[in-house]
Amino acid sequence: MDQPEHRLSHIVDALLDRILVGDFYHTAVDHSGAAIGKSEQAQMAWRQRQKAMGIKPSHLDFYIYQRDTGIYAQFELKRGKNGPTPGQETTMRLLTERGIPTGCAWTLPEFFELVVKAGFRLHPNSRNILVEMGERLAALDRAAELKAAKPRKVAKPRSSKPSSAAIARSVARQQRVPH
Repeated sequence: MDQPEHRLSHIVDALLDRILVGDFYHTAVDHSGAAIGKSEQAQMAWRQRQKAMGIKPSHLDFYIYQRDTGIYAQFELKRGKNGPTPGQETTMRLLTERGIPTGCAWTLPEFFELVVKAGFRLHPNSRNILVEMGERLAALDRAAELKAAKPRKVAKPRSSKPSSAAIARSVARQQRVPH
């Protein structure tokens, strides 16, 4: 997981598995449109296909539903200095107008507070679980920094290995030449 937001999403998923109680469902949403190509034309074609299938743009990153509380929420995750796109801001506004809790979090504690504010029923030890998961996220971030800072080894040029035919010729030559 080389992207900071991917690491946060991974930890949020694990956090939700541990802190939500009762009958619940949560999922991250795949925004893999960028993977179809970098060209503007490819992106436009992808957006048109999505629209034709009825898929609205600017989805938020996480959907959470808890059956016994009847609470459904959507949250956006960000890392660094970037904020929600104008489309995501519109999505959050429209959801809020319809009574659906929503928000944007840049850190794991911010995400946790959004979940608390939404009113989800949580494990009694959820704040301690948050601390543990925060340490796991910090460890993933440190590992990614080390990987990025580690200089790559320069490959040494290798001499080509002799083929089995070349070895056989060499052996035959050695057997013919008297010493």
